[in-house]
Amino acid sequence: MHSSGVAKVPFEELPKNIQQEYGYDPAKAESFIQQRANAQNREAKYHEMLKVIEQDAFLAQGTIMQVLDDGFLLSNVHAPSTKRVIFWDGVKTAEGHTTSQFAALNESYNPIFVVGHSGGMVDGQSWNGYVYPAGTYVYVTVNKGRKTVRRYATTVGKAVDLVK
Repeated sequence: MHSSGVAKVPFEELPKNIQQEYGYDPAKAESFIQQRANAQNREAKYHEMLKVIEQDAFLAQGTIMQVLDDGFLLSNVHAPSTKRVIFWDGVKTAEGHTTSQFAALNESYNPIFVVGHSGGMVDGQSWNGYVYPAGTYVYVTVNKGRKTVRRYATTVGKAVDLVK
């Protein structure tokens, strides 16, 4: 304390003997600062991803082609042609970031994979609902071929979890 109030002095600015008396470890302090900065950076990236995913949601309308354990394939998908959609292709950059690609929704997607919907769906049923971009999905066709399609989630939270 001093005559005009209380001052806050960082440990690293105190004399060495006082630092030692209180168990201050410069290496641990630097590690803590770095961990906090990394956590803040991850949080900022999460919110950025959330914003992009929310802005690129759209009302999908189509026919359920096949119900699977973790979602369903939706064919004859129609969406607003003025909207753009983002999907993560899963490629990591040297910095560890996932790259993204954009495509216009003026084409019919055949099919897309929708994850996060509760049961009760059957093949051939019409379905519509808001979907959020969530990367890609690979499935095996009846001819034993592998096909990659765009994956969407029915909630923004599920989409973020899938593209992390």
